[in-house]
Parts: sequence; C-alpha cells; structure tokens
Amino acid sequence: MRFDAAHGDVDPVDVLGHRLAPADAPLVGSERLVLAALERVLEHGDQPYPLGPPGPQEPTRDHGVGHVGGIEAPAVHGDDHRDLQTRATVARTDCDIFGAVPTRPHRWRPLLPTPPVERADSVRQDLPIAVFDSGVGGLTVLEALRKRLPNEALVYLGDTARVPYGTRSPDTVVRYASRVAGHLWGRGIKALVVACNTATTWALGELETEGKRRGIPVLGVIEPGVDKALAVTRTGRIGVIGTEGTIRGGRYETLLRAKRPDVEVLSVPCPLFVALAEEGWTDGPVLDLVAERYLAPLRDRVDTLILGCTHYPLLRAGIAKTLPGVVLVDSATSMAEAVARALPPLGLSARRPSGAMTLLATDNRERFMALGERFLEEPVEDVEIVDLDAGDEWLEHLRAAAP
Repeated sequence: MRFDAAHGDVDPVDVLGHRLAPADAPLVGSERLVLAALERVLEHGDQPYPLGPPGPQEPTRDHGVGHVGGIEAPAVHGDDHRDLQTRATVARTDCDIFGAVPTRPHRWRPLLPTPPVERADSVRQDLPIAVFDSGVGGLTVLEALRKRLPNEALVYLGDTARVPYGTRSPDTVVRYASRVAGHLWGRGIKALVVACNTATTWALGELETEGKRRGIPVLGVIEPGVDKALAVTRTGRIGVIGTEGTIRGGRYETLLRAKRPDVEVLSVPCPLFVALAEEGWTDGPVLDLVAERYLAPLRDRVDTLILGCTHYPLLRAGIAKTLPGVVLVDSATSMAEAVARALPPLGLSARRPSGAMTLLATDNRERFMALGERFLEEPVEDVEIVDLDAGDEWLEHLRAAAP
C-alpha cells in the first residue's frame, strides 16, 4: 500500500524499516504525512475515524498493546499529540503494517499531533431514538417525543406488513419484534422505544436483554402508563383497555399489583377501537355506540383508565364522553416523559439540536402517509419502505447458537 504525498509516493514499509533508523534522522514532509496516517490507524483500529473536537487529554503513559483489526498494536494518547518535536522510535519489522502481524509489540510516539477526534460516547449522543409499533399507532408516541424532546433525532418503523400484532400468538409477536429491533439496531440508534403494547407484553424481556448487550437502553410503553395511573388514582380502582393480545397478556395488571398490592384492576379488550382510529372515525355515532358497548362495564367502577393502545389517544374525546369524570392516562405522553428521564443519566441527550424525523414502514407507503398526517397533524412527505427478513432476526441466531 502506498501513499501519494507532496514529495511523491512513499511506501510505509520503507519509512518504518529504513528512514527511522537512527531516530534523529531528518524527515521529509511526505514521511511526516505517512507517519501521521499510520498513527491514526493504530490509534483507532478498524473503527471509522471519529470527527470533531477531542475529549480531555490524559498524561502520557504506555497503554500497552491494542488492536488494528486483527493486528496487535499499541494505542497512543496524551500530551505527545501536542508535541511537534517528538520523534517516533520504532523497532524494525519485516512486515507490512497493514497486512501482517508484527513480530513483537512496539511503543509508538507520534511524530505530529493527530487530528482532533471525538470520543465515541459523544458520537453516540447524536444518534437517533428509534420507535417502533406494529402499524401507525405508535406515531402518537413519536409525536409526544417530538414535543417533549424537540432537539432529538427520531426514526420510526411501523411494521405495516404484519399489523395487527394484537391477535397474534406470543411466539409470533416475539419473532416479529426481534426482526424490527434487529433492523433498527443495524441502522445505528442510541435508544429503542417499543411503542406497541402487545410487543411490550410479549417481547420486552428479550429486547431488553439484547439491548443491554449492545449498550442500548430499551423502554417499553406499559410501565410508564402504570406509574402514571398509580400516581393519579384517588381510590385505587384502575381500568385498562387495549387489544386482545395486551389484555390477554396481563402485563398491566401484573405491574399494577406489583407496585401496589391493594389496587383493583378491571381490564377490557377493545379491538375495534384500532380500526376506528385508523379510519378517522374519532367522533360521531359509530364511535359512541362502540365505546358504550366496550366501556359500560367500567362506568362508576374505576376512577382512572389506562389507554393501553397507542391508537386510543385519537379516540380520547369519545372515551371521555362515555366515562365522564374518569382520569384518562395517555400511554404516549407517559412514554415520552419516561424517555426524557432516561437519557440524561446515561449521557445520551443530544449535544446539538436536530429534530430530524425518519419514517419507515414495511408495506403500503400511501396508506401510511395518509394515516401519518392524521396522527402527526401535519403533511407526511416521505416514507421509506424497508424489508424485514430473517437476516434481521437476531433472536433466532441467538437461539440457534444456544446449547
């Protein structure tokens, strides 16, 4: 491998093996350029070179042997970066530094100050927060996040090819959720928000485990709603409405009782509410009739109602009319507050304003855009269609490798 410099092509092996002996030999500009490039390779290994200002410098010390891809090589840090007079002392090896393993470790001292670099955690702060749902319902969570965290970049994936999750078996929900999460992790994110109540019910444990391994926090939509309901209830009688899968899973009831054993919980599945929200029937006689049929058993029996599906906030007015005086807990708003609390302690708050929003779907771009305008209350100009295949399903690879 050769570098083209101001004084002509320079072979790094020639520079390392011949020109640096003795150490005080004069160096031409092209050799300085090569050594600066080699220093960056040895410092950053096989990772992309970060950009931006450096973090605080530490005193110079021997950091031992690091890695360049599969090659062992020492890293360089400290005040040497700022010393223009420092010379490099390198033991000659009979190998190309880019293609073979050195015969023994070397201690590098840089010839020139390396370009400013940005610490990995700083780069991570500017990655987007990912939100996913089985369809468009999670856009209520996305909108709540935009209002609560306007500086954050957001990416939303609606699995519209497989909607709804609410009527699927638990194993199927876990498989679908693992593919969605795998795709989003592959895009580069700093946090994952599971905005689907059904996916939170059945798949959150697996997603949290994998997120911990990757160093990415995973937040489910259920617990924030539970905490909010317990904070506002006056009598300890709480109602929960959601899809069949969410109510059957019993996750809301389990968490409510775990946090307050004396709480009384009444749960009612309301599957048609999803269709009404997506069709735009958010008020009128159809909603009134359906709401009366579903919610009549809760009247005068609860003082707080958890809207346990991300579609349901669009029906808030009709639900409130059917259950007057009942406090409605919006899972979207509660989720946004939970994310806002989680990021700062982890050092993941955005360093600079972004507000960028990327919308992804797995099918039917036109319908997603039309419904997106209703949920986000603004025109949706672009939606990227993505294909989720077995390659995204990290969970299946994990199970296959298990003994």
